[in-house]
Amino acid sequence: MIATRRSMLAWAGGAGAAGLAGLPTGSAASGLGTAIPLMTTYLVGAERYAAAGTLSQIAVGQSLHLRREADNDYDPRAVSVWTLDERKLGYVPRADNKSLANLLDAGVPLAAGVAEVRHSLRPHVGLTIQVAV
Repeated sequence: MIATRRSMLAWAGGAGAAGLAGLPTGSAASGLGTAIPLMTTYLVGAERYAAAGTLSQIAVGQSLHLRREADNDYDPRAVSVWTLDERKLGYVPRADNKSLANLLDAGVPLAAGVAEVRHSLRPHVGLTIQVAV
């Protein structure tokens, strides 16, 4: 099966986990192949969640991981963003998390990376999200 970015987002956003049957699971590190870029988005809540000094250590190209928080009181589709050493940075914005939540719920491995960092009173961290196929 050849999956494209458009077909992957259509499955994840429209059909939920049921529409993901047959989609390969695993990770690029486990030898399944290349990663398909799904979206570019940004981090929200960094000023609330990131540990003191964590944001100053974030660099473009840094790998991050995503975690579903289905029991989140504010958003049942919440997807949190973490450093590889388990420091919570914040969340994927609600406007972007539906397909990501569906993919994660279906067991599809997603990877995130830092695409952009701007340090200011309100820090901005751009993210790229990919899926291994």
